[in-house]
Amino acid sequence: GYGLRCETINHENKERHQNIYNAVNQNKLDVVLVSPEKATDEFFINKTGSPSLLVCDEAHCISEMGHDFRPDYKALYKYIATTSDSTRILATTATADTFVENDVINQLGNLSIIRGNLDKPNLAIDVIKFSKDDDSFSLFTNKKIHWLRKNIPDIFNQHKRVIIFCTKKSTVNNVFCRLNDFNNREDWNLRIGKFYSDGRLPRNKIIDAVEAGGIDVMVCTGPSLGVGIDAEFGCTIHYDPPMSIAQLYQEVGRAGRCAKSTPNAQSYIFYSPKNAANSTKTIKSNCVDGDIATSIYDLLKTTDASLDEIINACSFKENNPKLQRTLNILTSCNCIEFKNGVYRLSTCSLEDALKTDEKITNHKIDAFNHLLSSILSNDACIMQQMRVALGDPSPNIQPCGKCSVCRQNS
Repeated sequence: GYGLRCETINHENKERHQNIYNAVNQNKLDVVLVSPEKATDEFFINKTGSPSLLVCDEAHCISEMGHDFRPDYKALYKYIATTSDSTRILATTATADTFVENDVINQLGNLSIIRGNLDKPNLAIDVIKFSKDDDSFSLFTNKKIHWLRKNIPDIFNQHKRVIIFCTKKSTVNNVFCRLNDFNNREDWNLRIGKFYSDGRLPRNKIIDAVEAGGIDVMVCTGPSLGVGIDAEFGCTIHYDPPMSIAQLYQEVGRAGRCAKSTPNAQSYIFYSPKNAANSTKTIKSNCVDGDIATSIYDLLKTTDASLDEIINACSFKENNPKLQRTLNILTSCNCIEFKNGVYRLSTCSLEDALKTDEKITNHKIDAFNHLLSSILSNDACIMQQMRVALGDPSPNIQPCGKCSVCRQNS
């Protein structure tokens, strides 16, 4: 090893937090690993002081998750403002288009951009195109399930561990149940797992099981489990298309991370022209709810309020997903802030917050349409198109020769 003295501060080791803070102040630690939620907490800031180096790994999350999923990614500037002028900042990510790059710079400061070669020579990517006659959602779903039933055993035998990406929790549950049914009835003898972020599934235990080789086929939502896993997968399957080229590159990269141990990794992407429109609807449905936002804003103009108080005062349902998403979006836009257990108004007006959300939603739609036109419905090399779209600095980027398009054109 490198001989570094490292600790992590998280919700699972609360009894050790004070000892870790003491060690930081006594210069007995070299590295402290924390989440954005912890880094932006005033108590943490006061206890740890200014680091010599701030590293933000998976920096694309600042843009992809920061707006509507984990708003503390968009509040990292608060932590940076407390650091000394000598603090150096390093942000690392496998994927960043221009929009993501600008988001990272806005949060972390005027960074120097260094890009590397994005080629994955050991990965073949196939787009599985279903018929234009798949008019109904149920028919499209049945065809995808049938494809999995027919191919999963052979894919596992060839590539070992498989990860299946879905966009919704309900889809994860459906695919997981159907695969388990086939597994039991047809003697696949595979260990199938699932994960999504809802606070009820134990992420650390599931990651430990994956990395220990205890799960053969993992069904999950992309952002919930795809980021931060070191386990080697031989194959990825996008049951639903991702939302952007950047997300596609990030998630297909789960397969064949080590070219030596996985020289022939594979990725499949399910696509139907008719049902691609559903993804655009999903993006639009995830934007801020104007009525909910107005009710929250009007309440907070009169008083600070906890989540329970907002639910009661505005007559919201407790588990309303639009409520939590709207709170996250208003927080990330700096329209409201959450501190000491209550929400209060912040510096940005509701009107400006809604305009920001509209701008980001339109960008997400543009990013998805770019994915459709350049990758899913195009006749050009998939890896070549991804590398060009993500700003690979390599000169004269050539077709990969391995994807479904290259094989068809050969």
